[in-house]
Amino acid sequence: MLGDRHTDYLREIKTIYNTYLLQLHGEPVGASEEDIQSYEKTIGARLPEAYRQYLLWMGNDPNGVFTGTECFLQDLVRNTEYLPEFLKENGIEFKAEGIPICFYSHQGYQLA
Repeated sequence: MLGDRHTDYLREIKTIYNTYLLQLHGEPVGASEEDIQSYEKTIGARLPEAYRQYLLWMGNDPNGVFTGTECFLQDLVRNTEYLPEFLKENGIEFKAEGIPICFYSHQGYQLA
């Protein structure tokens, strides 16, 4: 469960979305809990709770507000597979403990 601070942030973000973006992009399409759990089984780890909440809210909405950005459940595997190549191409040496997950990619030049 998200802490109070994170719950407040999520509530605020949803209010902003509903006020300014809903008319332009429609109701976000969220991923299902089952799909998220299936991905977590694939990687052998639970995703951070804040990211799970995002995925439940709009994690299956590539034609919505984040069109052109790969930050949806369907993008996690491809983004994560691309991460080592991206780091190597940019001369970045990075060793992660645990399982690295790349949850965000924008046009191949920005990853998180």
